[in-house]
Amino acid sequence: MIWTFLPTRELLSLLPANILVWQSPKTHPLVELLKQSYYVHDPDAGLYEPTAKLGTTVKKGQLAGIVRFVDNPEREPIPVYFTDCGFLICKRHNGRVDRGDCVAHLATDAQEPA
Repeated sequence: MIWTFLPTRELLSLLPANILVWQSPKTHPLVELLKQSYYVHDPDAGLYEPTAKLGTTVKKGQLAGIVRFVDNPEREPIPVYFTDCGFLICKRHNGRVDRGDCVAHLATDAQEPA
């Protein structure tokens, strides 16, 4: 989905600010999320800090982010790694996480149907 701000005179006369309007892209690639390993889950509760950029291609074992422990500063941060390869279509923002929270989604190009 692509969301854009589209101001019009009629809308601006009714509303104090621009509104969100859905615009369909001319072309959009088909992607697949075939395996459970395309989802990266947090290993422990703490403060998650993502390191990979959205839309980039990642490899298995590449660093996805770091979990820090603000309630125990002496505890070493835990690295979170991608469990498969693909391109990053969704990632969690910086913030509090609990064990098992999904912190990233990978996808691959969809195969053409035969």
